[in-house]
Amino acid sequence: MFTDTFSLVIRIVEGQQIDETLHMAALQFIQWLNGLSIDQRFVFSILSMLLLTAGFELSMRLIRLFLNSIRRGAES
Repeated sequence: MFTDTFSLVIRIVEGQQIDETLHMAALQFIQWLNGLSIDQRFVFSILSMLLLTAGFELSMRLIRLFLNSIRRGAES
């Protein structure tokens, strides 16, 4: 599976058949997720939620910094 994933990443980086490659990657991810036990799925879902929350908070901070810099630039 690692070599399949690596080849998918190479195809995406090279820009070859991106739609098909992303579809194949999604199918591989679903197969991997289905192979997990209930406990592993629970831990994975908690970690995913934490990562998404952290990413959202970071994005909001960056947006606030950007807007504040625009506001300061307009005031000068």
